Amino acid sequence: MRVYRSRLPDVDIPEEDIFHFLFERPDRRCNEHVEVLIDAHSTRRMTGGQLREASLRFAGGLQQRLGAQNGQVLAIFAHNSINYSTVLFGSLAAGLTVTVANPAYHVHELVYQLRGSGAQFIVASFDVLSVARKAAVEAGILATRIVVLDAHRQSNLEPMSVDEHITHIYVILPALPVDQKALS
Repeated sequence: MRVYRSRLPDVDIPEEDIFHFLFERPDRRCNEHVEVLIDAHSTRRMTGGQLREASLRFAGGLQQRLGAQNGQVLAIFAHNSINYSTVLFGSLAAGLTVTVANPAYHVHELVYQLRGSGAQFIVASFDVLSVARKAAVEAGILATRIVVLDAHRQSNLEPMSVDEHITHIYVILPALPVDQKALS
């Protein structure tokens, strides 16, 4: 195999995960009060500190309420949402591997990705929940391991459950934040 090298100097790549690199390093904490997310469809905004806290609570919920363990795989099958980043970074903070799936996928396409990635959890937008349910059955993922993202917006349901599925951060976030030292 031929290796191509840049004429520029090598770059130092830190030996840490992206969550710690972005949120836990003292030199990165300056973004805590800066708005990093703005929802175009509402007045909702999140600062770096709020995103970090929500992500840690989501991570804690994945571990405490769904039994997620370091190294397992979570699939995000969702449209853009201000909560998408919380799901992504929270999953990473919990030590999970994340695979993202196009919300336009048909059942067979999602099944292929779920099987190929070894996903054990799915976070799905309410409007693609039926596809996620069918794919989960075919891929052998328990229905209780499907988290519905932003279901309250789409359905005017109370943020408790949609059938047997948990509805995103409104149920999961009340958990205690994940202990980051335990993951290191």
